[in-house]
Amino acid sequence: MAGRTVYYSAIVLLLCVVQFSRTSDDPDSHYTNYWVVRVPGGETAARNVAARNGFKYLHKFDHLADHYTLIHEKTEARSKRSADDENAKLASDSQVHWLAQQVAHERVKRQLFADDPFAFKEQSFVGDEYPDISLSEIRREEVMAKRGDIPGEQSSAAEKEKKGSDAEARAVVNEFVNSVIEEGHSQKVEDMIQFNDPGYSRMWYLHNDGQTKGPRGLDINVIPAWVNGYTGKGIVATIVDDGLDYTHPDLKRNYDPEASFDYSDPSNLNGNPMPVATARDQMHHGTRCAGEVAMEANNGNCGVGVAYEAKVGGIRLITGPTSDAQEAASLSHKRDHIDVYSCCWGPPDSGRKVQKPGELVTRILEDSTTNGRNGRGNVYVWASGNGGHKDDDCGADGYVSSIYTLAVGSISVDGLSAYYSESCSPTMAVVPTGGQHRLDNFNGDLADMIKRGEVYEQNVITTDQGHRCTDRFQGTSSAAPLATGIVALTLQANPDLTWRDVQHIVVRGAKVPNPSERGWNLNGAGLPVHHLYGFGMMDAGAMVKLAQEWTPVGHQRRCTVKYDGPERDIPAGGEVELELRTAGCHDTRDQVEVLEHVQSVMTIDHERRGDLSVKLTSPKGTESQLMSTRSRDDSTDGFQEWAFMTVYNWGEDPLGTWKVTVKDNPSETRRKRSYEDGPVGTVRAWSLVLWGTRDEDKFNARAAEMKKADRCVNAQDKEDCALKALVSEFTKDFTGEVMPKDIIPADEMESQKSGAEGMSSIDAIINSFKGALENLLRLRGKGNEGDKSSTDS
Repeated sequence: MAGRTVYYSAIVLLLCVVQFSRTSDDPDSHYTNYWVVRVPGGETAARNVAARNGFKYLHKFDHLADHYTLIHEKTEARSKRSADDENAKLASDSQVHWLAQQVAHERVKRQLFADDPFAFKEQSFVGDEYPDISLSEIRREEVMAKRGDIPGEQSSAAEKEKKGSDAEARAVVNEFVNSVIEEGHSQKVEDMIQFNDPGYSRMWYLHNDGQTKGPRGLDINVIPAWVNGYTGKGIVATIVDDGLDYTHPDLKRNYDPEASFDYSDPSNLNGNPMPVATARDQMHHGTRCAGEVAMEANNGNCGVGVAYEAKVGGIRLITGPTSDAQEAASLSHKRDHIDVYSCCWGPPDSGRKVQKPGELVTRILEDSTTNGRNGRGNVYVWASGNGGHKDDDCGADGYVSSIYTLAVGSISVDGLSAYYSESCSPTMAVVPTGGQHRLDNFNGDLADMIKRGEVYEQNVITTDQGHRCTDRFQGTSSAAPLATGIVALTLQANPDLTWRDVQHIVVRGAKVPNPSERGWNLNGAGLPVHHLYGFGMMDAGAMVKLAQEWTPVGHQRRCTVKYDGPERDIPAGGEVELELRTAGCHDTRDQVEVLEHVQSVMTIDHERRGDLSVKLTSPKGTESQLMSTRSRDDSTDGFQEWAFMTVYNWGEDPLGTWKVTVKDNPSETRRKRSYEDGPVGTVRAWSLVLWGTRDEDKFNARAAEMKKADRCVNAQDKEDCALKALVSEFTKDFTGEVMPKDIIPADEMESQKSGAEGMSSIDAIINSFKGALENLLRLRGKGNEGDKSSTDS
């Protein structure tokens, strides 16, 4: 027994040292008086452990065997130091196999706060009352002329200066982009569907009929799914946030109490997610997110959710600093009932933090994607972050960088990245939510105009606190719920999809929204990739169509390869390259032939973390910027066993030599250093974790088509070559966009499957058209019914 006590004391000592260093490094974190312990033997054993060590038993931790939450009521609820005596007591108990005093970390909602100089003044409307705000054409033209990088009137002198330059080439591409999108739009049928909800006509991201000054048709292409009966029916989405006003007239009929809970206070768990406003925070964020997903259609209120017949729940969590245990419980609540979790929060987007989920959340994400949703895996949609204008990089966010989350960013009405978008290699896709493309050309003028509410932008319309609606929701917080709605439609089309199937469908269904922005490239499988866009803009119609015909991807495999070379010093102002050759664990049970996610786990010491940049190059030549420099990050902690992640090798063969480049980019305070001063950091360790399958036929068929084209590997001007290829791909995406006739109607899906063998192709087309027409008529009829009954809400 003595040996066991010493062993656990050592664990406690290590735990205290590690956690104390974390909280002292992070002034916004503190120790709590809650513990999570692992005690085999059931609840009775856990209660006995609590009683004999002076703790109070609270509850069992769902989905983690033998884990329980305890509270020590005599310990301070907030402290910068761990409770060493209490840790020692638990560690010396022979029945305790693992313990962790809970640390509460700052987690922020990914909205553009009112104190942000670029945040919009809040405007709300109720029913048919809209704010009387408009952007004058003169002002718009001034803005466009200043930007010069999106379509708009520009002076002839400026155009002459650009002639023959790269800027001119991209301006030509932009003009072409608009014409192609509008040509594709002219083939659509948005005007055939009308809802009586007052905000619907202005929901440009659902049906872009020219409400914005951007190209008509730049939207998520949801109409073909709706026309065919894919409205989210039978799917449950939960918003993990600051609560949900489930009494809102546009949400109450779709509200799901089973998918809702309040985890904000571990000692007072309850099923009521109703937000509680404070002097500092209106706590309306979760209600806004929920509306985007599941606002009811044709009830005369607010607008229409992407999945307007889905059920929506709310988990109340982000009301202050949160612990690992609180987050893990929230992200696994009713996981066999809930299909999709929407999360628009994380570490502060300050450009200073490098934080990842705790051990419990890490285990829950892996376990729930394996066992949740009755074995098909829960889908976690995560907002990529709003720190772009603060020089932040979402590669420093361990939630976004998890292979188990689907990270989503935002683009503007012009199909360009928003000023707040963070660049990083884990981003899978974007959706249009609004926001200026750039702000650095305005010398503060535009920022002042926005802050005073004088500039009206086309943002997202959704539900708000107090049974109101808002048309000013922006940021990646408005992107993740839109993506969640699209995922709900996709799962309705094929409920058997796994979480990895969904990610594959996102990759296959995404389209390049505007190839004129610098940074687009083709990866080794021929897929378009961009560190601000991922694989492109999500397309609801394309994803539903893909889901209908989808064959499940092969079993997920993991191949880990370690760099066995010496540690490498990083010279001041210089870089160091490490190479690692792999056969993808060939001829083993872990063999990977087709890549999905790639993790580069690294330990790097450096005197100023923000000066580091890290780039990974695959054997196919695909470059992933795992971390860019961050001007605000003064930390000396470096990266300790940090799992950088990229999705940009999707579909590639891992065979060959991988290269990681770690570069020191001296900041202003360090530029006086010379190379003779010696190294400024050291790469201590590096290993690659290759995730994927052995089945070569399961990766993107779209990529297979693009493989036939010149990948520009040997071209003299690779960027120009890639731009031409991307323009070609973009044209195919928008002129060949999925239409209502391309999707099998929801109510015909089963009968089509059972009768497919004896049906000719022409019969199938006719039946599909009939089904689409019937659904369209049903929707129009429902609209008339909604007019009669809208007063009931």
